Amino acid sequence: DMKIAREMERIIRKKGGVQALEACSREIGFDLTKLIDEKWYPDIHSLDTIRWVDKKYGREALGQMGHTTVSERGVISVAARLVGVKKVLESAQKELADTINFGKVECEFNEHGATMILTDLVVDPIECEVWTGVFEGLMKISGSKGAVTKTSCQRAGAPSCRYELVWK
Repeated sequence: DMKIAREMERIIRKKGGVQALEACSREIGFDLTKLIDEKWYPDIHSLDTIRWVDKKYGREALGQMGHTTVSERGVISVAARLVGVKKVLESAQKELADTINFGKVECEFNEHGATMILTDLVVDPIECEVWTGVFEGLMKISGSKGAVTKTSCQRAGAPSCRYELVWK
């Protein structure tokens, strides 16, 4: 989606300047310097960009992309602190279900935190680094301290990708 595409562009530009953005654009065959707000782009461009960032800057940069996509949103961050991590995760689950027309997102709460379950959303395991960052960002904006651990991967044969979020 546009938020992720913009964050990818911002991270690449921050890490390597306009030259890196142009190099990535050439390699993936899509001009990231000409993104238009409120437009949707084919997922293959996101996946190719994720692969390029991983190759150029490593897995940490992928988590950073996901993290900042949700954690640097000004007013949303303030509101999230007021409602808490449970409401933030419930809202994220609903928003994802409303904005994508494939796959499934579930959130199961437990005494230590929650399990986020993604089914048919990940094409390549490399995307999991971005999702981990997204979940870390959701915890951050709610004011919760904790950890996110991926415990299973659908691309590795599991029925779904599962992320354990622990904050209690």
